[in-house]
Amino acid sequence: MELNLPLYKRDQIDTIKELMDRRLNQDVVRIRIEEACNFLGRMIFEELIAIGNYKLRRNAIVHKAKGFTRDVALNRLDIAGALMTSQFKKTVEKCVNIVYR
Repeated sequence: MELNLPLYKRDQIDTIKELMDRRLNQDVVRIRIEEACNFLGRMIFEELIAIGNYKLRRNAIVHKAKGFTRDVALNRLDIAGALMTSQFKKTVEKCVNIVYR
């Protein structure tokens, strides 16, 4: 990840989860996450939290009901999309389309 370039090897991360698992000052963690969000498409921290919650809920639903389809996911995105920026909604829609190819 290009965000890692100015960092020492020991400070580099590959995933947000890896960053969250480190025992760092929470302000440092939030700053690093916001930098990653900006790098990944100008998401704001709250949008990252929303996508994390979406992922957790989606996984719970998928494991309960195997009949979950792309259309259902896009329908739910339309409902949840009222609280998202249009750019963020397009990003999530792109993810849904990749997952349900």
